[in-house]
Amino acid sequence: MTDVSVGKPEISYGLARNTFEWADLSLKVVVDRITEDGKSELYFYHTNTAGTVLLHMGQANLLSSTMQSQFMKSLSSRGPEIDWQTVLTYIARDTIAHLREGEPVVWLDEKYGKKPPAYLLPPFFIKNAANIIYADRSSAKTLFITLIDLALSLPWYTNEIGLNITPQDYHKVLYLDWEGSAEIMGWQKECIRRGMNIEICDIPYLHCSRSLADDISHIQHKVEEVKADVVIIDSLGMAVGDDLNLTKPAFNFFAALRHLPVTPLIVAHTAKGINTWKRTVYGNAYYENEARSIWELKKRQDTNSPELTLTMHHRKPPPFAPTHEPIAFLFTFDGNRITVESATASPDTLDDNKRTVEDKILNVLMNTEKRLSQAEIIHESKEGLKDTSVAKTLQRMLKKKDPEIMKDNNGNYFFVY
Repeated sequence: MTDVSVGKPEISYGLARNTFEWADLSLKVVVDRITEDGKSELYFYHTNTAGTVLLHMGQANLLSSTMQSQFMKSLSSRGPEIDWQTVLTYIARDTIAHLREGEPVVWLDEKYGKKPPAYLLPPFFIKNAANIIYADRSSAKTLFITLIDLALSLPWYTNEIGLNITPQDYHKVLYLDWEGSAEIMGWQKECIRRGMNIEICDIPYLHCSRSLADDISHIQHKVEEVKADVVIIDSLGMAVGDDLNLTKPAFNFFAALRHLPVTPLIVAHTAKGINTWKRTVYGNAYYENEARSIWELKKRQDTNSPELTLTMHHRKPPPFAPTHEPIAFLFTFDGNRITVESATASPDTLDDNKRTVEDKILNVLMNTEKRLSQAEIIHESKEGLKDTSVAKTLQRMLKKKDPEIMKDNNGNYFFVY
């Protein structure tokens, strides 16, 4: 018998998933979980009088001729008389070409620069860029990010808490949670909704168990499914799924993140030395380097008090704007209701007379990527540090069980992330 000729299919491109449909052949092929090296999963569907049936499925290297032979053999024995070699060649050629297309070159001509980059939620987050919120443990990070999720998800055009919501700020947010549960997140959302008398809002939520890089295809499909343009990553450590101090996991995390056409809001923890004057994001310097806007969240709450104040301090401004002044919110708990209002920001730094020599040394080393000698630390500090006290403090810091600084073979000191 003669194989049925194959014409040009209708092609739908998705996030890590392409669909090829030949209407005249009643054939649909889904190429799923496409990787950078051309590996994927193939699903062949055929529609007949009995309905749509799955003819064959399997993992494939699209560049492998052996793969084509194996698939042709299976499809010829199970499927209709179709020129399967042409089908497989078309799928492989188009998928690889689309995969390698990459980003186009753009010209920075007169249409660029007429207006500044857009904010996702002024003044906090930059649209289409990585944004980080970090804080100490038990600092009510999830509570605050739930408020942000609601603010972005609802048509909440007027409010009394200082969030600049406009009709253009409505977004579809997908909450990616590696730490909590849908029950906790859902209850916090409901309590804020009741306390603020805002309309019922269903927020898409996805519990994650594998690292972002390992689960990127699944997450891509979910982003596409809910039409999300914002993702909340809670939190960085579990989403990376590896040693945060290493460079390669940081590269892998941001490489995976770039496969999502969304604005990411990343929740992170503070670095070591939480009692020092200034804290940073825990982990390799690249996490802070890659983010365009970074805010530190600080909590203030008295024991058994139904009120807590969360203050946001701007630690890294975008390259087109100055550092914003602190912004604070007062959360009041009343049974199944949580109300939120603007508040006075908590102090950003310790009083100078409460700051130790260790605090001042860490402040120097945490704000540079250079390795500094003792003399350079004193010079960079500009806080009147003395040789003797610095020398003794450095030796004591090096002897800690979990040291915050280290000394290299050249006698220079550096901060341990």
